[in-house]
Amino acid sequence: AASDVYKRQSPSFDPHKLEQSWDQLLVDESAPLLLRPTQAQYQPGTALTPFLLAWAMERGEVTLEEPAAGLLQPMLVESGELECVQRPQSIERATLAEALRWACPSPISELGKALGVDAFRDLVQAFGFQGPVGVRLPEANPQALAPTLSTDPMALEAVGQGSLTVTPLQMTRAFAGLLAGGVLPPIRIVDAVRDPGGEWLILLPHG
Repeated sequence: AASDVYKRQSPSFDPHKLEQSWDQLLVDESAPLLLRPTQAQYQPGTALTPFLLAWAMERGEVTLEEPAAGLLQPMLVESGELECVQRPQSIERATLAEALRWACPSPISELGKALGVDAFRDLVQAFGFQGPVGVRLPEANPQALAPTLSTDPMALEAVGQGSLTVTPLQMTRAFAGLLAGGVLPPIRIVDAVRDPGGEWLILLPHG
């Protein structure tokens, strides 16, 4: 049936029946009308680790060969414990490179506390985590990073478990910028559109 097909596809609703189903879609808890790449906001979690390390290295604070105390030690959070995403069978030396490789939170949280709030705010700004990506689509409203009043919240921010939330497209662009040596690339969906008169309008990327 057609309804079964739309359950397996995106969008999950039949766009041909949008007017009839509009009121139901607005109250649907799964938010089918939300444009998730640009509007949905998520805690970055351990995906934030490469950016934190890159920022600390750029500032001359650490190297990847820096010892990582408590590499395999779980980190306590409100919802329980955070452990390495992958637990290594064995390691020769506990370093920040190993913390990055295995996504171990404890050394990264300590690094976040050492860097401090101001450096973290600069990181968030530099990698575009709180500004629009600029793709001519509805985007999430930028939110100011909630003030961090002590080192404990900073430890949570460092492992992506704090007040910072990002959209999938923000994170995608940030990784592209990381690979490009810190330069955020402009993003666009199409190169040009044709106006009603038949003329092509070149769309320059935001950036």
